Amino acid sequence: MAGLDHDAVRDLAAGYVLGALDPAQAAAVRDHLSACDQPHPELAELGGVVPYLADVLEPVEPPAGLRDRVLAAAAADLRASRRDEAAADRLVSALGAGPARRPAAPEPEAPAAA
Repeated sequence: MAGLDHDAVRDLAAGYVLGALDPAQAAAVRDHLSACDQPHPELAELGGVVPYLADVLEPVEPPAGLRDRVLAAAAADLRASRRDEAAADRLVSALGAGPARRPAAPEPEAPAAA
C-alpha cells in the first residue's frame, strides 16, 4: 500500500485503533504516524473507546453452528468460483485460444472440532 496522507489516516483511525485494518493498511498508518508532524487527536479520542467498551460490554457467545455455517458458505463460494473458472476455460478453449491460465485457489480448511 502506498504512503497515506493525513486525511487518509484520519479516515482509517477507527479501524486502526480497533485493530480491524488489514496488515498493509495498519503498516501504512504506522508509517505515516512515524513521519507526520501534524497531530492526530482522533487516534487518542478513539483509542479511549476501546478500553471503555471492554469494561462495559458483556461478551456475547455466537449462535450455535455459526462457525460451521460460515465455513460451509465459504466452501460453496469457492466451488461456485471454480465452476465459473471452468466454464470460462471451456469458452476460451472453444474459441480456439487454449485454456486460460490462473493461479490455483487454496483448498478450504476442514472445520476443526469445536
